[in-house]
Amino acid sequence: MLKTGFVVVFYRSEYENTDKAIKIPIKMRREKIIEYLNEHSQITNKEVRELLGVTDSTAKKLLASMVDENLLVAVGEKKNRKFLIKA
Repeated sequence: MLKTGFVVVFYRSEYENTDKAIKIPIKMRREKIIEYLNEHSQITNKEVRELLGVTDSTAKKLLASMVDENLLVAVGEKKNRKFLIKA
């Protein structure tokens, strides 16, 4: 009996991160943002995404909640918006 077809083999790099994203508690995320602000005086949405490894929408929600709770002040509009510690 003649078999036809093909086999596909996927190799996984040992350096590849195969684990699902680890969720960091909101309190720890806020602490990381405050620590960053203590060193750099301002932060952007992009910097939050890079710092925490979160999506754009998650960064927006986190920053908006910190502004609503009077922890941060938003300065600027849209893409030029920066966030500062409220004095």
